Amino acid sequence: MKSFSIRSKFLIGVISLLFLLGASIITLLQTTIRDRLIRELEQRGVSIARHFAEVATNPFLTESNVIVEMLAEDYLKAENDLEYIFAVNQKNEVVAQTFGKASPLTSSPPIGSLPARNTGLHP
Repeated sequence: MKSFSIRSKFLIGVISLLFLLGASIITLLQTTIRDRLIRELEQRGVSIARHFAEVATNPFLTESNVIVEMLAEDYLKAENDLEYIFAVNQKNEVVAQTFGKASPLTSSPPIGSLPARNTGLHP
């Protein structure tokens, strides 16, 4: 059996070390970038929701559900990232939604029974 020279052993060691270092950096970057992107998307969603709540305050106060529905449709068209919008009043009744006729809100448990996430976005 042929023995490896010192040069070959050194090259194998350096290549192995570089491979391990590269793999660990890639893993670190993937987790860091993924967490940062998720956090930024959540912040963007909260920002859009807050702005929608500010704009929809008067229609909510005057109970103009048609205007709230129109605002939701406008937001959905203006923001490419959004998939849907729904707005509820203080009684947890859906005032506006952009799901169409096949609304998942009718087949799911009432919104009041879902665990609430405190975003401070109540109209």
